[in-house]
Amino acid sequence: NTKKFEARVSYNHWGGYYDSIPTAPQDSVGWADFETVDFSLRYDIHKHFKVKFKARNILGKNRVRTRGIGLSDLHEEVEFGNSFFLNLVYKY
Repeated sequence: NTKKFEARVSYNHWGGYYDSIPTAPQDSVGWADFETVDFSLRYDIHKHFKVKFKARNILGKNRVRTRGIGLSDLHEEVEFGNSFFLNLVYKY
């Protein structure tokens, strides 16, 4: 029986995009560029039992909602915060 350990760090980038395109360009709404760093661990305790841990957005970045021509005006800053998950997996 071999114990396995896995750790991952990932960087994610979303480019800015339009959420809606109305007939008047100054009323356009969308999101600015957004990036996160995520981290996960997995440990196989037994052939039937695993423990997993995942942390999303560990730097606590917020998303920025924009509006206007070229999405150049700040509309609101949305607090996404961090997310943490702990999973216990049993396979029989």
